[in-house]
Parts: sequence; C-alpha cells; structure tokens
Amino acid sequence: MSEVEQQVIAGPGNTLKTARETRGLSLKEAAERLRLTLQVIIDLEADDYTNLAKVYSRGYLRTYAQFLQLDVAALLEAHDRIQQQAGPAVQRVKVIQTLPDESKLSWKLMRFSVLALILLLLGLVLFWWFEQDRKEQALNTAPNVLQQVEIQGLDGSSEIHSFQAPLAETQVSTVEPEPTESADIESESPSSEPHAAEIAESEPGSETAAVATEQAEPVLDEAVALPVLAEGHGQFVAEFSGECWLSVTDAKGKVLYSGSKRAGEQLEVTGYAPLAVRIGLTSSIAKATYNGEHIDFSHYGNGKTARLKLGQENAR
Repeated sequence: MSEVEQQVIAGPGNTLKTARETRGLSLKEAAERLRLTLQVIIDLEADDYTNLAKVYSRGYLRTYAQFLQLDVAALLEAHDRIQQQAGPAVQRVKVIQTLPDESKLSWKLMRFSVLALILLLLGLVLFWWFEQDRKEQALNTAPNVLQQVEIQGLDGSSEIHSFQAPLAETQVSTVEPEPTESADIESESPSSEPHAAEIAESEPGSETAAVATEQAEPVLDEAVALPVLAEGHGQFVAEFSGECWLSVTDAKGKVLYSGSKRAGEQLEVTGYAPLAVRIGLTSSIAKATYNGEHIDFSHYGNGKTARLKLGQENAR
C-alpha cells in the first residue's frame, strides 16, 4: 500500500493538504482559485465537517480533489466513512445542548406569567376590600352628627357654616305643639255653653288663647314638613325666583340633577350625603334648605356663583 493510499484511508484532509503544499499553494490561494471561503478549505483539510452539511461537503471535496488532480472516488469513500462514524455523535451532542436551553426558557416564561397573574389578582382583592371598608365607614358615621355647609364664591373665597343634624330639630319641634292641644280644648269649651262664650268674648284671656293657637299651628306644620330620610341620605330643596343653572351630585358620584330652572319652579333631590351643589346664580334662588335647614345666600350679590358641600362631617 502506497503512502497516498494510507492517507486516503486515514482521511481525505491530510491528502488534500499534502497535495496543496506540493504544488506550492497557500490556503488563501487555493480558496481564491476555487472561489470558496478560507474556512471551507481549512475544514476540508482538517476532516472537520461539523459546519458543513453532508451534501455540500461532498461537493466541496470533489471540487478540491479535481483541482489538485487526485483520486476523487477514493477521497469521497474516505469522506463517507468518516461521516458515518462521526455524524450520529455530532447530532446527539447538538440535541443535548439545545433542548435544555429551550425548556429552561419555557419554564421561566411560564413561572413569570403565573407570578404576574397572582400579583394582579391579589391587588384586585385588596382594592375591593379597602373600597368596601371605606364605604361602610362613610355610611356608619354619616348620620346624627354636626354637619357643614361649604359655600364658595366666584371670586374664590369660601365660607363654612356648621349646623346640627335635622334629627335633633325634629325632636325639639315635636315637643312644641303641646300648647296647641290645650288651646284647642279652651276654644272648644265656650262652644258648649253659649253664655260662657259671650262672657269669654269680653275677656282678654280668650283672645290670648286664640292668638296662642294661631301661633302654635305653624310650628306643628313645620314639624310635619321635615323630611324623613334613610340613614346616610340628605335632601336638597330649592325654590327659584329667576332662571338659574345648577347641578347636584351625591357622595357616590351620581348626578341627581343638572340643568336650568325658571322662576316659580322647585327642585327636590335626595341622595347619599354629602351632596355637592353648584349654583350658577345665587340671586335667582328664593329659598333653599338641606334636610329642612335653611341655607343663607344673603351675603352673595348679584351674579354670584356658589359651590356647596352639604352634609359634610366636621371630622373630615
């Protein structure tokens, strides 16, 4: 067996290298003449086919062998033998190296997505819980306390007026009508006896009783007129002497009214306290009350606007 045949059996790369050096060609010159990259020539002479597909490596090897005038069939046979021995091992290594990376990436992405979803759900639960607690506290502390009326003028100045809740007023006013009943009894007794009625007409005491009766009746009417509201609610009533724009919004953000009223019209709205009231022209309001309590606009001149916060607690 000749030296060239032994080199072919060992591998075509050494045969190609020896033939090239015998012709006095460098790697770069061989690559330029064959119009191949320098790396392809280096891989062929080193029998390294990991960067070359089997189809391409056979074509490159055939071209290189023909250029150096070598036995093409013998070199291709040696090439195929090396590919059969090294090919499967190379493929197994590639699979082992790539699969763990893809699985790690998929697992990290899935773990991050689950964690983000858990944090989002936790945030929504906490927000809902705090919102419900805030609403319950507002409803529990709203009734039967001192309340405030905040009035803001067009010039930016604001005033705060505080008054007692209407529940206390109702209790006081319901006690006052008692003299009315006694006055009615006194006025009925003269009707049963005509002579006593004539005597009573001449006496000043009967006139005093009649006056007391007339004065007591409006108090009773005023007590009956006070609104009976649900817990945590407030009522705003206004009578208009001229055209006026206004809006009323309750504590939950619900717009109870927004529009214009004309002279002689009346507005009555009820909602969760405190009520936010915006008035375009205070001089056009003849009378306004909140839960039966009179609201004073006398310190506002013509053309004044006002912003009121009706039913606001002192603690806030």
